[in-house]
Amino acid sequence: MTTMAIRLSDETGKIYRWNIERVPRAVNCTYPKIRVISGWQFTDHDGYIRFAEGNWLDLVAMFRLVATNYGLTLVSELS
Repeated sequence: MTTMAIRLSDETGKIYRWNIERVPRAVNCTYPKIRVISGWQFTDHDGYIRFAEGNWLDLVAMFRLVATNYGLTLVSELS
């Protein structure tokens, strides 16, 4: 699976790298249904993995929200 590294920076200019990967098949176990889904996962600079179900635009929205919560701004393009 190909990993994409996205660069972000904080207010001091320090650069962080978060990795994005496509997950073509994952199992969502919510009682009483079990569904096979696809989506994207990204790992932040602390090593925490997050999953965004859906397409690229769903990932971009979640990625930007999490980056903002960390106080980071995008250096790389996510278009």
